[in-house]
Amino acid sequence: MDEANEEGATEIDDEKDSTWLYEVLDGIGANDDYRKTIQQSGITFEIICTFGSENKKMANYGVGGKWEGTLTPGVKTDFDAISCDDNVIVIEDISKAVQNRYSLLIVRDPRTPAGYVKLQIVRGKVPGTITDFSFYDSKFKGLFEIDECKRILLTEIIGEHKDNKPYMPRPKNKPAATIENYNGISIDVVTCYRSKEWPVEASEWLTRQRCNGWPTKDMINELKSLGYFLVRKGHVLSTEQNFEWRISLTLQERKLIFDLTDVQFKCYVVLKMLNRDIINMECITSYHWKTCLFYVIEENNWDVWRKANLFQCVKLCITRMLDWVRQGFCPNYFILSENMFDGKLPHDLRTVSENKLLKLLGDGFSFLKHVKSDKMRDYFEARRSPEITHRLRRDSLKAYKDVIYKTNIQTVEAAMYEFCLYLTYEKRTNLIELLWHMLVRIQQTDHITEHTTEETRRSLLLLTPYIYTSLASNISALCIRQPNVQGGLSGYLKFIYVLYALGCYKECKWFLDQLDEETIKNSRSYCIGHSYDSIYAAISPMVVNIIGMSQLSMSTCVSFMPTELPIIPDAVKFEVFKYSTIPFNKREREVPTTPWCYGAVVDRNIYYCLLKFLIKLKFTGVNLSANDILNIYQIKDLRNVRHPEVAYNLMAWSYFIVGLTPLALEKLTMSWNPLRYLNSFLLVNNSEINYKNNQSNAANLHACVILYNTWFSRKSSRFNFCFQCFFVSRKDLKKCSRCKTATYCSEKCKEINLKIHETVCKEVKKYLNV
Repeated sequence: MDEANEEGATEIDDEKDSTWLYEVLDGIGANDDYRKTIQQSGITFEIICTFGSENKKMANYGVGGKWEGTLTPGVKTDFDAISCDDNVIVIEDISKAVQNRYSLLIVRDPRTPAGYVKLQIVRGKVPGTITDFSFYDSKFKGLFEIDECKRILLTEIIGEHKDNKPYMPRPKNKPAATIENYNGISIDVVTCYRSKEWPVEASEWLTRQRCNGWPTKDMINELKSLGYFLVRKGHVLSTEQNFEWRISLTLQERKLIFDLTDVQFKCYVVLKMLNRDIINMECITSYHWKTCLFYVIEENNWDVWRKANLFQCVKLCITRMLDWVRQGFCPNYFILSENMFDGKLPHDLRTVSENKLLKLLGDGFSFLKHVKSDKMRDYFEARRSPEITHRLRRDSLKAYKDVIYKTNIQTVEAAMYEFCLYLTYEKRTNLIELLWHMLVRIQQTDHITEHTTEETRRSLLLLTPYIYTSLASNISALCIRQPNVQGGLSGYLKFIYVLYALGCYKECKWFLDQLDEETIKNSRSYCIGHSYDSIYAAISPMVVNIIGMSQLSMSTCVSFMPTELPIIPDAVKFEVFKYSTIPFNKREREVPTTPWCYGAVVDRNIYYCLLKFLIKLKFTGVNLSANDILNIYQIKDLRNVRHPEVAYNLMAWSYFIVGLTPLALEKLTMSWNPLRYLNSFLLVNNSEINYKNNQSNAANLHACVILYNTWFSRKSSRFNFCFQCFFVSRKDLKKCSRCKTATYCSEKCKEINLKIHETVCKEVKKYLNV
């Protein structure tokens, strides 16, 4: 009876210890929030790095605790990464070799240790042997050797050598080379090749009997589809180390780590703490504990992995590791016959390791007093002191929140670093073309490596701010540096409005003041949207060279496409949508043959005037007079206006903004009848001006807005005016007795306007209280 009570008390104590340990781990950063942030950062890093390796076809992957989120914030270590050369084709069957291409054939010898293979070079469908000396090209010297079977085998990573010398040296028979300063951090990089098949050595894993259905069948199929890496590392006890390549299923292991439950994840974190601070032997690594955890999860029911059972889960893993140490055999999780203790666990170390594991099990929960990582020992000693525990938790929370913040910053910095590297490695001389190419690639990239479309999109979006910023700065620099080149003034004026849109009004005014107003207003612009101007555009450089005409005097019109809406002035936005106006019946609409009907085209002198008006309005307010606006838009020779209807529309908008409605309506009338008001010698294509004015002239839109504001929003004009003849008066005019809106200067005007007003009046009466 006493034994039963004692066992029950021990079980209760274990549950209390487990719950306490779970909460402490949560507080120091071993939680879902932290690991998801770290994992997402790693995914973003490798997607961006792989995207930047477009021409080199190098797939990059972050591996190890730094990317898995299994290292708590208090642990400092280097980053580990895999760089896979996808240019090299690896095949399991010679029949799958590609004609006219080199490939690598997987070779398995009976004496090759489990988990290792050889790589024989294949040209076309022919395996390389000593009888074919043509394989010994000078560029391959030092990369191949011949084994006892006369096969030409690859012994080094091809890309690591330049001029027969390694440019990224690594220790002999060690797979990783170190990049000392990648954006301020150190990264151990393993360059490898990849087979898209599942290794035959791991066939048993696919059909293994599992206690709790982990991994699931769907997960198994997904892991199978990832293939495997081939890492340049021979078996430590092999006599043929130089020929051997280790099979690595790193991506599968990473997927399984990402799939861990919170308790399983915390169990792994504790095991790594114990290994680092207590066991501390090279013969047992975190990789051994990862393998151990996978086997223990496979072999136990799901009810074992509970918050109140965390301590027992840790002991299960320690017990399993103890059995392996005693046997001197740690099976690879995927390849059962591969012993991961080979060459690492001689008899003396086996005894020491066994004793340390036994002591861990004997000490029980008190082993935490030996764990220094993340102040676990301080937590254990302060367990019965709420005040000290509270202080420790407060400090831990701040520490791990700081790490999350720094991780997010590092992710952004890595994006910027890769962006700069991409620009450095690319051979294109046209930087603007390169930046556009990057944007197009981002839009067209569905997924990178094994990542989802969502992960790929989210990661690549980090690059777009740098691309857009560089595009804007380079284009702006060109405009500022060369404002007088052919068409350059248009870009310069566009750039000025970008400043305006950003609220940089003083800078906008300064740039406008640097321009020669007299020359801009009275120099002719050409428009490539007109047939006449197509000819003019072709011969104009010749004319310039012959007669020395200033290039500024023949600059292009300012054109906008719908994609540029954020940097288009409100007045010009009407022009972008001019073709969407009445008539609403599709049959009455004709598709215009001129492309400029789908965008906005403004004479650069008129656009310059609009910018002057906007700046004056910003600094003066709506008290501008009609003369002020007239002076701004005053152009001596109207023959220099290629798009008079647009000019009148912008003037109408300007008048309306400051409350001069009658003048605005008058300008719209002139927009509908430009030839009536302009000199007959204007070089304007009459057919295009007269082409379906109700469809290709934004005056309709302007008029609709003005009339809506007048009739329904009741925004009064600064002056009284006649709704028929637009006569302006400072005195009150007679109002329509029904709608209380329309005003007339005389009975005659009222009578003439009645035909139009009668219908409108009935509608307006309904909205007298608007």
